[in-house]
Amino acid sequence: MSRTTGMCRPIGGSARLALLALLWTGALSACGSTGPPPAAPEAICRRVQLGREVTSPNGLQVLRSGDFLVASPLEGTLTRFDAEGRELWTRHGEVEPPGNFESPAGITMDSATGDLLILERLHNFYLADPEGRVVQRVSFEESSAEGGHFGFVSAVFAKEKSEMRALALLHSEGAGELVAGLARVRVDGSGWSETAATFPLSKPQLDSLSLDLRMVAPYQNGLAVLLIGTGGSEHEVRLITDAASRSVPLVIEELAPYPSELRLGQSTMGAAHRQLRRLRLPVGIYGDRTTLFVLVASPGAAATGRVWELLPIDLETGAAKARYRLPTGADEVGISAGESHWIVLEKRVLGVEGLVRSTRALVVPADWFHRPDSPLVVSPGGSPATCVP
Repeated sequence: MSRTTGMCRPIGGSARLALLALLWTGALSACGSTGPPPAAPEAICRRVQLGREVTSPNGLQVLRSGDFLVASPLEGTLTRFDAEGRELWTRHGEVEPPGNFESPAGITMDSATGDLLILERLHNFYLADPEGRVVQRVSFEESSAEGGHFGFVSAVFAKEKSEMRALALLHSEGAGELVAGLARVRVDGSGWSETAATFPLSKPQLDSLSLDLRMVAPYQNGLAVLLIGTGGSEHEVRLITDAASRSVPLVIEELAPYPSELRLGQSTMGAAHRQLRRLRLPVGIYGDRTTLFVLVASPGAAATGRVWELLPIDLETGAAKARYRLPTGADEVGISAGESHWIVLEKRVLGVEGLVRSTRALVVPADWFHRPDSPLVVSPGGSPATCVP
């Protein structure tokens, strides 16, 4: 599809969808019945087929309506799906600003307003309304007044009046050491400022951060960063605010070190994914309500594929407070927490280039990730939960 035509492709009839919504919620009743309302449907996990295949589905965000957005930097698209997997629209970048994005990568949402923040390249961000319409483009220079430089920005998480928060990888003039810290990016594009609380990063840790945007999550007034360990070093969660940086070493059994010899490149991503899927590793961090979850991937039996678990972490001890096994054996997953349900995007990794495609998603009740009796908790000798169909 040309980027210069119909940046929005609507799907279906709004009147029919509105009528179905009214019938579903019981706002319309047959023959004016005044009897008791029907019982609420049982909370189940559903596997839905996406209305279209998405190539390189990098950004994922559940909206307040329950729909979800998927960003593809390779396609240059934003696509909105409803909770049944139906494609509601697909948008390409416009010719003129502010909506002239080309490769949207990450999406996050301001929970207070529903506004969206879309990360494109290292120094390009887009602000969009809750319907996904871009209203402002934010670009800024690499250098700060203090003489630092951005080496990489992994994600943008929250709009706070005139600023956004981001994890920035920084280096100073004449210094070879790479450090990370919380950066505040001014929405008016006038620049950015780094904070005093920074920490050093190794090359493998930088590589793991660049694999996906899931290694950073908003936490209280700052960010939580998942840092992988190599060799004798520990995997850890790093909590960073303007004033402090605190390490929480993970106490999770049988985690492997990240392979320090792993080399990432366009022609080797398939081989890198195959090597990583043979190891039990922490591969993502997510926040919901007051809890931080670490995503752990383990090799599964040939018939079941990869094993994916979300572990709520005690931030004093680094231990897992529970273990929620996701009902998928996908090569890779994308996860976004919503108010009523979470979306787990199932991804396939193909070929030597490691091309990633998605055609299905899981719609999981949100309280399943907070209940001690959750169907996702697998007892010894028990079977993991399944999704319908």
